[in-house]
Amino acid sequence: PRDAAAGDPNALAEVARYILYIENDYPRGLAALQKASDAGDRPSTDRLYHELLSREHGLQDFSRAAKLLPLLAEWGDAEAMDLYGSALIAGDGFPQDAVRGLAFREKAAKGEDSAIMFRLACDYEIGIGIPADLARATHWYSQAFWHQQGLHKTPALGAKLGLLLLAQKDGLRVNRNEFAKLISPTPMDVLYSVLTPATRAALTARIAAELAPDQPAPANPATVIGLMWTDARLGPPDYAQATQLFLNNTDAAALRQRGLMHENGWWCQRDADYRWHFLPADHAEALKCFADAAARDDGPAHYYLAQAALEKWHATSALSAADDSERHAREGARLGDPASKSFYAQWIQYRTSESQALTAEEKTAAYIDARRLWAEADAAGIIAATYYLGVSAENGDGTPTDLPAAIGLIRRAAEGGYASAQEHLGLWLDEGREGLPRDRVAGRALLVQAAAEIPRAANEFAVSLWHSDEVKTRSEEIKTWLEKSFDGGYWVAGRNLAKFWHVGLGGVKDETLARTTLEKAAAQGGKEGAKVPAAAFTKGDAVDPDPIAAAKWQALAEG
Repeated sequence: PRDAAAGDPNALAEVARYILYIENDYPRGLAALQKASDAGDRPSTDRLYHELLSREHGLQDFSRAAKLLPLLAEWGDAEAMDLYGSALIAGDGFPQDAVRGLAFREKAAKGEDSAIMFRLACDYEIGIGIPADLARATHWYSQAFWHQQGLHKTPALGAKLGLLLLAQKDGLRVNRNEFAKLISPTPMDVLYSVLTPATRAALTARIAAELAPDQPAPANPATVIGLMWTDARLGPPDYAQATQLFLNNTDAAALRQRGLMHENGWWCQRDADYRWHFLPADHAEALKCFADAAARDDGPAHYYLAQAALEKWHATSALSAADDSERHAREGARLGDPASKSFYAQWIQYRTSESQALTAEEKTAAYIDARRLWAEADAAGIIAATYYLGVSAENGDGTPTDLPAAIGLIRRAAEGGYASAQEHLGLWLDEGREGLPRDRVAGRALLVQAAAEIPRAANEFAVSLWHSDEVKTRSEEIKTWLEKSFDGGYWVAGRNLAKFWHVGLGGVKDETLARTTLEKAAAQGGKEGAKVPAAAFTKGDAVDPDPIAAAKWQALAEG
Protein backbone atom coordinates (compact mmCIF):
# COMPACT_ATOMS: atom_id res chain seq x y z
CA PRO A 1 0.00 0.00 0.00
CA ARG A 2 2.85 2.42 0.76
CA ASP A 3 4.36 1.85 -2.73
CA ALA A 4 0.91 2.20 -4.28
CA ALA A 5 0.37 5.46 -2.46
CA ALA A 6 3.69 6.62 -3.90
CA GLY A 7 2.31 5.89 -7.40
CA ASP A 8 4.32 2.73 -8.20
CA PRO A 9 2.50 1.05 -11.20
CA ASN A 10 3.27 -2.53 -10.07
CA ALA A 11 2.09 -1.82 -6.55
CA LEU A 12 -1.08 -0.16 -7.83
CA ALA A 13 -1.74 -3.24 -9.98
CA GLU A 14 -1.24 -5.59 -6.98
CA VAL A 15 -3.65 -3.51 -4.89
CA ALA A 16 -6.26 -3.63 -7.67
CA ARG A 17 -5.93 -7.40 -8.01
CA TYR A 18 -6.28 -7.84 -4.22
CA ILE A 19 -9.44 -5.75 -4.15
CA LEU A 20 -10.90 -7.61 -7.15
CA TYR A 21 -9.99 -11.19 -6.36
CA ILE A 22 -9.65 -11.30 -2.56
CA GLU A 23 -12.15 -8.71 -1.41
CA ASN A 24 -14.38 -9.15 -4.50
CA ASP A 25 -15.18 -5.42 -4.41
CA TYR A 26 -15.57 -4.62 -8.08
CA PRO A 27 -16.48 -0.92 -7.92
CA ARG A 28 -13.36 -0.19 -5.79
CA GLY A 29 -11.37 -2.69 -7.87
CA LEU A 30 -12.18 -0.86 -11.11
CA ALA A 31 -11.15 2.43 -9.53
CA ALA A 32 -7.86 0.83 -8.48
CA LEU A 33 -7.36 -0.59 -11.98
CA GLN A 34 -7.94 2.90 -13.37
CA LYS A 35 -5.18 4.29 -11.14
CA ALA A 36 -2.79 1.48 -12.16
CA SER A 37 -3.65 2.05 -15.81
CA ASP A 38 -3.11 5.79 -15.47
CA ALA A 39 0.28 5.01 -13.92
CA GLY A 40 1.22 3.07 -17.08
CA ASP A 41 0.60 -0.59 -16.12
CA ARG A 42 -0.43 -2.31 -19.38
CA PRO A 43 -2.01 -5.46 -17.86
CA SER A 44 -4.19 -3.25 -15.68
CA THR A 45 -5.34 -1.27 -18.72
CA ASP A 46 -6.22 -4.49 -20.52
CA ARG A 47 -8.06 -5.87 -17.48
CA LEU A 48 -9.94 -2.59 -16.98
CA TYR A 49 -10.99 -2.61 -20.64
CA HIS A 50 -12.44 -6.12 -20.44
CA GLU A 51 -14.17 -5.47 -17.08
CA LEU A 52 -15.84 -2.38 -18.59
CA LEU A 53 -17.16 -4.56 -21.44
CA SER A 54 -18.38 -7.34 -19.14
CA ARG A 55 -21.99 -7.64 -17.99
CA GLU A 56 -21.06 -9.97 -15.14
CA HIS A 57 -20.67 -7.42 -12.37
CA GLY A 58 -23.05 -4.72 -13.53
CA LEU A 59 -20.28 -2.20 -14.26
CA GLN A 60 -20.52 -2.23 -18.05
CA ASP A 61 -19.49 1.09 -19.60
CA PHE A 62 -18.84 1.00 -23.38
CA SER A 63 -18.02 4.69 -23.64
CA ARG A 64 -15.37 4.48 -20.93
CA ALA A 65 -13.95 1.28 -22.47
CA ALA A 66 -13.72 2.87 -25.91
CA LYS A 67 -11.48 5.60 -24.50
CA LEU A 68 -8.91 2.92 -23.65
CA LEU A 69 -8.79 1.55 -27.26
CA PRO A 70 -6.17 3.99 -28.63
CA LEU A 71 -3.80 3.18 -25.80
CA LEU A 72 -4.26 -0.60 -26.13
CA ALA A 73 -3.95 -0.35 -29.89
CA GLU A 74 -0.69 1.59 -29.64
CA TRP A 75 0.60 -1.09 -27.27
CA GLY A 76 -0.13 -3.75 -29.92
CA ASP A 77 -3.18 -5.54 -28.52
CA ALA A 78 -4.63 -7.30 -31.62
CA GLU A 79 -8.28 -7.10 -30.61
CA ALA A 80 -7.95 -3.45 -29.65
CA MET A 81 -6.18 -2.62 -32.92
CA ASP A 82 -9.01 -4.26 -34.85
CA LEU A 83 -11.75 -2.47 -32.90
CA TYR A 84 -9.97 0.88 -32.83
CA GLY A 85 -9.24 0.57 -36.56
CA SER A 86 -12.92 -0.14 -37.27
CA ALA A 87 -13.95 2.83 -35.14
CA LEU A 88 -11.55 5.13 -36.99
CA ILE A 89 -12.84 3.89 -40.36
CA ALA A 90 -16.47 4.47 -39.32
CA GLY A 91 -15.80 7.67 -37.35
CA ASP A 92 -17.53 5.99 -34.41
CA GLY A 93 -16.51 7.86 -31.27
CA PHE A 94 -13.25 9.07 -32.85
CA PRO A 95 -12.42 11.46 -35.70
CA GLN A 96 -12.77 9.52 -38.94
CA ASP A 97 -9.42 8.39 -40.40
CA ALA A 98 -9.93 5.48 -42.80
CA VAL A 99 -6.26 5.21 -43.81
CA ARG A 100 -5.00 4.98 -40.24
CA GLY A 101 -7.90 2.73 -39.28
CA LEU A 102 -7.17 0.26 -42.08
CA ALA A 103 -3.48 0.24 -41.12
CA PHE A 104 -4.47 -0.75 -37.55
CA ARG A 105 -6.77 -3.51 -38.84
CA GLU A 106 -4.15 -4.92 -41.23
CA LYS A 107 -1.61 -4.96 -38.39
CA ALA A 108 -4.06 -6.69 -36.08
CA ALA A 109 -4.80 -9.36 -38.68
CA LYS A 110 -1.10 -10.27 -38.88
CA GLY A 111 -1.37 -11.88 -35.46
CA GLU A 112 -2.74 -15.32 -34.67
CA ASP A 113 -6.45 -14.52 -34.21
CA SER A 114 -8.33 -16.12 -37.13
CA ALA A 115 -11.54 -14.26 -36.17
CA ILE A 116 -9.83 -10.90 -36.80
CA MET A 117 -8.53 -12.16 -40.14
CA PHE A 118 -12.00 -13.38 -41.09
CA ARG A 119 -13.69 -10.07 -40.22
CA LEU A 120 -11.17 -8.11 -42.28
CA ALA A 121 -11.62 -10.53 -45.21
CA CYS A 122 -15.41 -10.08 -45.11
CA ASP A 123 -15.10 -6.29 -45.14
CA TYR A 124 -12.65 -6.40 -48.06
CA GLU A 125 -14.96 -8.72 -49.98
CA ILE A 126 -18.10 -6.64 -49.52
CA GLY A 127 -16.46 -3.23 -49.24
CA ILE A 128 -17.75 -2.28 -45.78
CA GLY A 129 -16.04 0.98 -44.83
CA ILE A 130 -13.04 0.17 -47.02
CA PRO A 131 -12.71 -0.23 -50.80
CA ALA A 132 -13.68 -3.71 -51.96
CA ASP A 133 -10.55 -5.68 -52.87
CA LEU A 134 -11.08 -9.31 -53.88
CA ALA A 135 -7.37 -10.09 -53.79
CA ARG A 136 -6.99 -8.83 -50.19
CA ALA A 137 -10.20 -10.57 -49.20
CA THR A 138 -8.87 -13.84 -50.59
CA HIS A 139 -5.56 -13.35 -48.79
CA TRP A 140 -7.20 -12.86 -45.39
CA TYR A 141 -9.75 -15.65 -45.92
CA SER A 142 -6.79 -17.89 -46.65
CA GLN A 143 -4.96 -16.73 -43.52
CA ALA A 144 -8.09 -17.23 -41.42
CA PHE A 145 -8.65 -20.73 -42.77
CA TRP A 146 -5.10 -21.94 -42.20
CA HIS A 147 -4.87 -20.34 -38.74
CA GLN A 148 -7.97 -22.15 -37.52
CA GLN A 149 -7.16 -25.05 -35.29
CA GLY A 150 -7.40 -28.65 -36.56
CA LEU A 151 -10.92 -30.03 -36.46
CA HIS A 152 -12.40 -26.62 -35.78
CA LYS A 153 -11.79 -25.44 -39.33
CA THR A 154 -14.92 -24.44 -41.18
CA PRO A 155 -15.63 -26.40 -44.38
CA ALA A 156 -17.77 -23.56 -45.67
CA LEU A 157 -14.84 -21.16 -45.30
CA GLY A 158 -12.64 -23.63 -47.20
CA ALA A 159 -15.15 -23.75 -50.04
CA LYS A 160 -15.44 -19.95 -50.08
CA LEU A 161 -11.66 -19.65 -50.16
CA GLY A 162 -11.37 -22.07 -53.07
CA LEU A 163 -13.99 -20.26 -55.13
CA LEU A 164 -12.41 -16.87 -54.45
CA LEU A 165 -9.00 -18.21 -55.46
CA LEU A 166 -10.50 -19.39 -58.73
CA ALA A 167 -12.22 -16.03 -59.26
CA GLN A 168 -8.90 -14.17 -59.31
CA LYS A 169 -7.31 -13.33 -62.65
CA ASP A 170 -5.22 -16.41 -63.55
CA GLY A 171 -6.44 -17.79 -60.23
CA LEU A 172 -5.50 -21.40 -60.87
CA ARG A 173 -2.01 -20.49 -62.06
CA VAL A 174 -1.27 -17.98 -59.31
CA ASN A 175 -2.70 -20.13 -56.50
CA ARG A 176 -1.65 -23.63 -57.63
CA ASN A 177 0.12 -24.43 -54.34
CA GLU A 178 -2.85 -23.17 -52.34
CA PHE A 179 -5.26 -25.42 -54.26
CA ALA A 180 -3.00 -28.44 -53.88
CA LYS A 181 -2.94 -27.82 -50.14
CA LEU A 182 -6.66 -27.10 -49.93
CA ILE A 183 -8.03 -30.20 -51.67
CA SER A 184 -5.26 -32.59 -50.67
CA PRO A 185 -6.84 -36.02 -49.99
CA THR A 186 -3.98 -37.45 -47.91
CA PRO A 187 -4.86 -39.13 -44.57
CA MET A 188 -2.83 -36.51 -42.66
CA ASP A 189 -4.99 -33.79 -44.17
CA VAL A 190 -7.40 -34.06 -41.21
CA LEU A 191 -4.76 -32.30 -39.11
CA TYR A 192 -4.76 -29.29 -41.38
CA SER A 193 -8.10 -29.02 -43.13
CA VAL A 194 -11.59 -30.36 -42.69
CA LEU A 195 -13.48 -30.07 -45.94
CA THR A 196 -16.54 -32.24 -46.06
CA PRO A 197 -16.42 -34.87 -48.84
CA ALA A 198 -19.10 -32.94 -50.74
CA THR A 199 -17.18 -29.66 -50.42
CA ARG A 200 -13.92 -31.28 -51.50
CA ALA A 201 -15.62 -32.97 -54.46
CA ALA A 202 -17.28 -29.72 -55.55
CA LEU A 203 -14.02 -27.75 -55.38
CA THR A 204 -12.15 -30.53 -57.16
CA ALA A 205 -14.72 -30.55 -59.96
CA ARG A 206 -14.48 -26.77 -60.37
CA ILE A 207 -10.69 -26.92 -60.59
CA ALA A 208 -10.84 -29.84 -63.03
CA ALA A 209 -13.25 -27.84 -65.19
CA GLU A 210 -10.74 -24.97 -65.25
CA LEU A 211 -7.96 -27.37 -66.31
CA ALA A 212 -9.94 -29.22 -68.98
CA PRO A 213 -13.44 -27.82 -69.56
CA ASP A 214 -14.33 -30.47 -72.17
CA GLN A 215 -13.40 -33.51 -70.09
CA PRO A 216 -15.20 -35.21 -67.20
CA ALA A 217 -13.90 -34.31 -63.75
CA PRO A 218 -11.67 -37.05 -62.24
CA ALA A 219 -13.13 -38.81 -59.24
CA ASN A 220 -9.90 -38.69 -57.24
CA PRO A 221 -8.68 -35.28 -55.97
CA ALA A 222 -5.12 -36.64 -56.19
CA THR A 223 -5.55 -36.81 -59.96
CA VAL A 224 -6.53 -33.15 -60.17
CA ILE A 225 -3.58 -32.11 -58.01
CA GLY A 226 -1.27 -34.21 -60.19
CA LEU A 227 -2.68 -32.56 -63.31
CA MET A 228 -1.95 -29.17 -61.75
CA TRP A 229 1.66 -30.17 -61.12
CA THR A 230 2.14 -31.29 -64.74
CA ASP A 231 0.32 -28.44 -66.49
CA ALA A 232 2.99 -26.03 -67.78
CA ARG A 233 0.33 -23.31 -68.11
CA LEU A 234 0.20 -23.12 -64.31
CA GLY A 235 3.93 -22.76 -63.74
CA PRO A 236 7.07 -24.94 -63.84
CA PRO A 237 5.94 -28.61 -63.75
CA ASP A 238 6.86 -30.69 -60.71
CA TYR A 239 6.98 -34.24 -62.06
CA ALA A 240 8.25 -35.74 -58.81
CA GLN A 241 5.11 -34.65 -56.95
CA ALA A 242 2.96 -35.75 -59.90
CA THR A 243 4.59 -39.20 -59.91
CA GLN A 244 3.58 -39.75 -56.28
CA LEU A 245 0.01 -38.77 -57.05
CA PHE A 246 -0.31 -40.87 -60.24
CA LEU A 247 1.40 -43.96 -58.83
CA ASN A 248 -1.20 -46.71 -58.21
CA ASN A 249 -3.88 -44.24 -59.30
CA THR A 250 -6.49 -45.88 -61.54
CA ASP A 251 -8.31 -42.71 -62.61
CA ALA A 252 -8.43 -42.53 -66.40
CA ALA A 253 -6.96 -39.02 -66.41
CA ALA A 254 -4.12 -40.14 -64.13
CA LEU A 255 -3.33 -43.12 -66.37
CA ARG A 256 -3.38 -40.89 -69.45
CA GLN A 257 -1.10 -38.28 -67.86
CA ARG A 258 1.20 -41.04 -66.65
CA GLY A 259 1.39 -42.24 -70.25
CA LEU A 260 2.45 -38.76 -71.39
CA MET A 261 5.10 -38.67 -68.68
CA HIS A 262 6.50 -42.04 -69.79
CA GLU A 263 6.39 -40.96 -73.43
CA ASN A 264 8.35 -37.78 -72.77
CA GLY A 265 10.76 -39.06 -70.12
CA TRP A 266 9.11 -37.14 -67.29
CA TRP A 267 8.30 -40.12 -65.06
CA CYS A 268 10.37 -40.07 -61.85
CA GLN A 269 11.80 -42.67 -59.52
CA ARG A 270 13.51 -42.49 -56.14
CA ASP A 271 17.01 -43.87 -55.75
CA ALA A 272 18.46 -45.52 -52.65
CA ASP A 273 18.97 -42.10 -51.04
CA TYR A 274 15.32 -41.14 -51.70
CA ARG A 275 16.32 -38.59 -54.32
CA TRP A 276 14.13 -38.24 -57.38
CA HIS A 277 15.52 -38.73 -60.87
CA PHE A 278 13.94 -39.01 -64.31
CA LEU A 279 13.52 -42.34 -66.08
CA PRO A 280 14.19 -42.63 -69.83
CA ALA A 281 11.25 -42.25 -72.20
CA ASP A 282 9.37 -45.55 -72.52
CA HIS A 283 7.01 -45.68 -75.52
CA ALA A 284 5.77 -49.19 -74.72
CA GLU A 285 4.85 -48.24 -71.15
CA ALA A 286 3.20 -45.06 -72.41
CA LEU A 287 1.03 -47.06 -74.83
CA LYS A 288 0.06 -49.42 -72.00
CA CYS A 289 -1.04 -46.46 -69.85
CA PHE A 290 -3.00 -44.95 -72.74
CA ALA A 291 -4.68 -48.32 -73.37
CA ASP A 292 -5.66 -48.63 -69.69
CA ALA A 293 -7.10 -45.10 -69.75
CA ALA A 294 -8.93 -45.77 -73.03
CA ALA A 295 -10.47 -48.89 -71.48
CA ARG A 296 -12.01 -46.53 -68.93
CA ASP A 297 -13.62 -44.49 -71.74
CA ASP A 298 -11.06 -41.69 -71.71
CA GLY A 299 -11.42 -39.78 -74.98
CA PRO A 300 -7.99 -38.05 -74.93
CA ALA A 301 -6.30 -41.44 -74.38
CA HIS A 302 -7.95 -42.71 -77.55
CA TYR A 303 -6.54 -39.64 -79.33
CA TYR A 304 -2.98 -40.44 -78.22
CA LEU A 305 -3.42 -44.07 -79.29
CA ALA A 306 -4.72 -42.86 -82.68
CA GLN A 307 -1.66 -40.65 -83.15
CA ALA A 308 0.71 -43.46 -82.15
CA ALA A 309 -0.96 -45.83 -84.62
CA LEU A 310 -0.69 -43.18 -87.35
CA GLU A 311 3.06 -42.84 -86.73
CA LYS A 312 3.40 -46.63 -86.89
CA TRP A 313 1.54 -46.68 -90.21
CA HIS A 314 3.84 -44.01 -91.64
CA ALA A 315 6.92 -45.88 -90.42
CA THR A 316 5.92 -49.41 -91.46
CA SER A 317 3.11 -49.00 -94.03
CA ALA A 318 1.11 -51.50 -91.93
CA LEU A 319 -2.54 -51.11 -92.93
CA SER A 320 -3.64 -52.53 -89.57
CA ALA A 321 -2.01 -49.53 -87.88
CA ALA A 322 -4.01 -47.19 -90.12
CA ASP A 323 -7.19 -49.04 -89.16
CA ASP A 324 -6.26 -48.76 -85.45
CA SER A 325 -5.61 -45.05 -85.84
CA GLU A 326 -9.00 -44.47 -87.43
CA ARG A 327 -10.75 -46.67 -84.86
CA HIS A 328 -9.26 -44.86 -81.86
CA ALA A 329 -9.98 -41.46 -83.43
CA ARG A 330 -13.60 -42.49 -83.98
CA GLU A 331 -13.95 -43.79 -80.41
CA GLY A 332 -12.39 -40.64 -78.91
CA ALA A 333 -14.78 -38.53 -80.99
CA ARG A 334 -17.72 -40.61 -79.77
CA LEU A 335 -16.62 -39.91 -76.19
CA GLY A 336 -16.64 -36.18 -76.93
CA ASP A 337 -12.91 -35.46 -77.01
CA PRO A 338 -12.44 -32.37 -79.25
CA ALA A 339 -8.95 -33.35 -80.48
CA SER A 340 -10.27 -36.79 -81.44
CA LYS A 341 -13.16 -35.18 -83.32
CA SER A 342 -10.74 -33.11 -85.37
CA PHE A 343 -8.53 -36.12 -86.08
CA TYR A 344 -11.44 -38.40 -86.97
CA ALA A 345 -12.73 -35.74 -89.38
CA GLN A 346 -9.32 -35.93 -91.09
CA TRP A 347 -9.78 -39.68 -91.44
CA ILE A 348 -13.26 -39.18 -92.92
CA GLN A 349 -11.89 -36.69 -95.41
CA TYR A 350 -8.98 -38.97 -96.33
CA ARG A 351 -11.07 -42.14 -96.71
CA THR A 352 -13.70 -40.27 -98.73
CA SER A 353 -11.22 -38.72 -101.13
CA GLU A 354 -9.47 -42.10 -101.64
CA SER A 355 -12.67 -44.13 -102.11
CA GLN A 356 -13.65 -45.36 -105.55
CA ALA A 357 -16.83 -47.03 -104.28
CA LEU A 358 -18.74 -44.08 -102.80
CA THR A 359 -21.30 -42.22 -104.90
CA ALA A 360 -21.15 -38.44 -105.28
CA GLU A 361 -24.02 -38.08 -102.81
CA GLU A 362 -22.28 -40.32 -100.26
CA LYS A 363 -19.07 -38.33 -100.61
CA THR A 364 -20.91 -35.07 -100.09
CA ALA A 365 -22.57 -36.46 -96.94
CA ALA A 366 -19.17 -37.63 -95.63
CA TYR A 367 -17.55 -34.25 -96.23
CA ILE A 368 -20.44 -32.54 -94.44
CA ASP A 369 -19.95 -34.91 -91.48
CA ALA A 370 -16.24 -34.07 -91.39
CA ARG A 371 -16.96 -30.34 -91.40
CA ARG A 372 -19.44 -30.80 -88.55
CA LEU A 373 -16.79 -32.51 -86.43
CA TRP A 374 -14.20 -29.85 -87.29
CA ALA A 375 -16.68 -27.11 -86.37
CA GLU A 376 -17.34 -28.75 -82.97
CA ALA A 377 -13.62 -29.14 -82.34
CA ASP A 378 -12.94 -25.57 -83.47
CA ALA A 379 -15.54 -24.30 -81.01
CA ALA A 380 -13.67 -26.20 -78.28
CA GLY A 381 -10.41 -24.45 -79.17
CA ILE A 382 -8.68 -27.14 -81.27
CA ILE A 383 -6.61 -25.03 -83.64
CA ALA A 384 -6.00 -27.92 -86.06
CA ALA A 385 -9.76 -28.08 -86.64
CA THR A 386 -9.77 -24.37 -87.47
CA TYR A 387 -7.17 -25.00 -90.15
CA TYR A 388 -8.94 -28.00 -91.70
CA LEU A 389 -12.22 -26.09 -91.79
CA GLY A 390 -10.35 -23.48 -93.79
CA VAL A 391 -8.88 -26.06 -96.17
CA SER A 392 -12.33 -27.59 -96.64
CA ALA A 393 -13.75 -24.15 -97.51
CA GLU A 394 -10.85 -23.60 -99.93
CA ASN A 395 -11.32 -26.94 -101.69
CA GLY A 396 -15.12 -26.87 -101.65
CA ASP A 397 -15.39 -30.49 -100.56
CA GLY A 398 -19.02 -31.30 -101.16
CA THR A 399 -19.98 -27.61 -101.32
CA PRO A 400 -18.98 -24.54 -103.37
CA THR A 401 -15.59 -23.04 -102.46
CA ASP A 402 -15.62 -20.09 -100.07
CA LEU A 403 -12.25 -18.31 -100.30
CA PRO A 404 -13.05 -15.44 -97.87
CA ALA A 405 -14.04 -18.00 -95.23
CA ALA A 406 -10.98 -20.12 -96.03
CA ILE A 407 -8.62 -17.16 -95.70
CA GLY A 408 -10.18 -16.10 -92.39
CA LEU A 409 -10.01 -19.58 -90.88
CA ILE A 410 -6.47 -20.35 -92.07
CA ARG A 411 -5.26 -16.94 -90.89
CA ARG A 412 -6.82 -17.56 -87.46
CA ALA A 413 -5.14 -20.96 -87.24
CA ALA A 414 -1.79 -19.42 -88.29
CA GLU A 415 -2.12 -16.74 -85.63
CA GLY A 416 -2.86 -19.54 -83.15
CA GLY A 417 0.52 -21.09 -83.93
CA TYR A 418 -0.59 -24.02 -86.09
CA ALA A 419 2.39 -24.81 -88.33
CA SER A 420 0.44 -26.13 -91.33
CA ALA A 421 -1.66 -22.97 -91.35
CA GLN A 422 1.47 -20.82 -91.11
CA GLU A 423 2.94 -22.65 -94.11
CA HIS A 424 -0.34 -22.40 -96.06
CA LEU A 425 -0.85 -18.69 -95.43
CA GLY A 426 2.86 -18.02 -95.87
CA LEU A 427 2.80 -19.43 -99.41
CA TRP A 428 -0.33 -17.45 -100.28
CA LEU A 429 1.25 -14.20 -99.12
CA ASP A 430 4.65 -14.95 -100.62
CA GLU A 431 3.11 -15.65 -104.02
CA GLY A 432 0.14 -13.26 -103.81
CA ARG A 433 -2.41 -16.04 -104.33
CA GLU A 434 -6.14 -16.38 -103.64
CA GLY A 435 -6.74 -12.65 -104.04
CA LEU A 436 -4.33 -11.68 -101.28
CA PRO A 437 -1.87 -8.85 -102.00
CA ARG A 438 1.67 -10.14 -102.32
CA ASP A 439 3.64 -9.64 -99.09
CA ARG A 440 6.93 -11.50 -99.22
CA VAL A 441 8.11 -10.24 -95.84
CA ALA A 442 5.03 -11.55 -94.01
CA GLY A 443 4.89 -14.71 -96.12
CA ARG A 444 8.52 -15.63 -95.50
CA ALA A 445 8.17 -14.89 -91.78
CA LEU A 446 5.31 -17.42 -91.60
CA LEU A 447 7.31 -20.00 -93.55
CA VAL A 448 10.20 -19.64 -91.10
CA GLN A 449 7.82 -20.14 -88.18
CA ALA A 450 6.32 -23.22 -89.84
CA ALA A 451 9.79 -24.65 -90.59
CA ALA A 452 10.31 -25.31 -86.87
CA GLU A 453 7.82 -28.19 -87.23
CA ILE A 454 7.44 -28.79 -90.98
CA PRO A 455 10.65 -29.50 -92.96
CA ARG A 456 8.82 -28.78 -96.23
CA ALA A 457 8.35 -25.15 -95.15
CA ALA A 458 12.13 -24.70 -94.91
CA ASN A 459 12.40 -25.81 -98.55
CA GLU A 460 9.64 -23.38 -99.56
CA PHE A 461 11.42 -20.52 -97.80
CA ALA A 462 14.64 -21.36 -99.64
CA VAL A 463 12.81 -21.56 -102.98
CA SER A 464 11.23 -18.14 -102.30
CA LEU A 465 14.70 -16.64 -101.81
CA TRP A 466 16.01 -18.45 -104.89
CA HIS A 467 13.29 -16.96 -107.10
CA SER A 468 13.87 -13.40 -105.88
CA ASP A 469 16.31 -10.57 -106.57
CA GLU A 470 18.15 -11.56 -103.37
CA VAL A 471 19.34 -14.90 -104.74
CA LYS A 472 23.02 -13.94 -105.08
CA THR A 473 23.37 -12.12 -101.78
CA ARG A 474 21.54 -14.84 -99.82
CA SER A 475 22.88 -17.97 -101.52
CA GLU A 476 24.46 -19.30 -98.32
CA GLU A 477 21.16 -18.87 -96.50
CA ILE A 478 19.37 -20.73 -99.31
CA LYS A 479 21.76 -23.68 -98.92
CA THR A 480 21.29 -23.71 -95.14
CA TRP A 481 17.49 -23.87 -95.41
CA LEU A 482 17.60 -26.55 -98.10
CA GLU A 483 19.89 -28.66 -95.91
CA LYS A 484 17.57 -28.13 -92.92
CA SER A 485 14.61 -29.31 -94.98
CA PHE A 486 16.45 -32.30 -96.45
CA ASP A 487 17.89 -33.36 -93.09
CA GLY A 488 14.39 -33.08 -91.64
CA GLY A 489 13.16 -35.76 -94.05
CA TYR A 490 11.69 -33.76 -96.93
CA TRP A 491 13.35 -35.53 -99.83
CA VAL A 492 12.21 -33.00 -102.48
CA ALA A 493 14.60 -30.49 -100.87
CA GLY A 494 17.41 -32.84 -101.88
CA ARG A 495 16.57 -32.29 -105.53
CA ASN A 496 16.81 -28.50 -105.03
CA LEU A 497 20.04 -28.91 -103.11
CA ALA A 498 21.48 -30.95 -105.99
CA LYS A 499 20.56 -28.12 -108.37
CA PHE A 500 22.27 -25.66 -105.98
CA TRP A 501 25.56 -27.54 -106.44
CA HIS A 502 24.95 -28.15 -110.16
CA VAL A 503 24.55 -24.49 -111.07
CA GLY A 504 27.13 -23.32 -108.53
CA LEU A 505 24.71 -20.94 -106.86
CA GLY A 506 27.02 -20.36 -103.92
CA GLY A 507 29.93 -19.63 -106.22
CA VAL A 508 31.22 -23.22 -106.18
CA LYS A 509 30.01 -25.76 -108.75
CA ASP A 510 30.29 -29.38 -107.53
CA GLU A 511 28.79 -31.91 -109.94
CA THR A 512 29.81 -34.93 -107.86
CA LEU A 513 28.00 -33.56 -104.82
CA ALA A 514 25.00 -32.63 -106.97
CA ARG A 515 24.69 -36.17 -108.31
CA THR A 516 25.19 -37.79 -104.90
CA THR A 517 22.59 -35.52 -103.29
CA LEU A 518 20.04 -36.11 -106.06
CA GLU A 519 20.36 -39.90 -105.88
CA LYS A 520 20.16 -39.83 -102.08
CA ALA A 521 16.95 -37.81 -102.30
CA ALA A 522 15.50 -40.15 -104.95
CA ALA A 523 16.23 -43.19 -102.78
CA GLN A 524 14.22 -41.63 -99.95
CA GLY A 525 11.29 -40.81 -102.21
CA GLY A 526 10.50 -44.37 -103.39
CA LYS A 527 8.83 -44.74 -106.80
CA GLU A 528 7.70 -41.12 -106.79
CA GLY A 529 11.20 -40.02 -105.91
CA ALA A 530 12.68 -42.07 -108.75
CA LYS A 531 10.84 -39.89 -111.27
CA VAL A 532 12.86 -36.84 -110.20
CA PRO A 533 16.36 -38.07 -111.23
CA ALA A 534 14.86 -39.73 -114.32
CA ALA A 535 13.73 -36.27 -115.45
CA ALA A 536 16.82 -34.47 -114.14
CA PHE A 537 19.31 -36.76 -115.88
CA THR A 538 17.27 -36.34 -119.08
CA LYS A 539 16.93 -32.54 -119.00
CA GLY A 540 20.20 -31.78 -117.25
CA ASP A 541 18.58 -29.17 -114.99
CA ALA A 542 19.85 -30.44 -111.60
CA VAL A 543 22.77 -32.60 -112.79
CA ASP A 544 24.65 -33.06 -116.05
CA PRO A 545 22.67 -35.10 -118.62
CA ASP A 546 23.23 -38.88 -118.39
CA PRO A 547 20.98 -41.09 -120.57
CA ILE A 548 22.09 -44.33 -118.86
CA ALA A 549 21.31 -42.97 -115.36
CA ALA A 550 18.04 -41.55 -116.65
CA ALA A 551 17.01 -44.95 -117.99
CA LYS A 552 17.91 -46.66 -114.71
CA TRP A 553 15.81 -44.26 -112.63
CA GLN A 554 12.95 -44.43 -115.12
CA ALA A 555 12.91 -48.20 -114.74
CA LEU A 556 12.79 -47.83 -110.96
CA ALA A 557 9.97 -45.31 -111.26
CA GLU A 558 8.00 -47.83 -113.32
CA GLY A 559 8.58 -50.54 -110.74
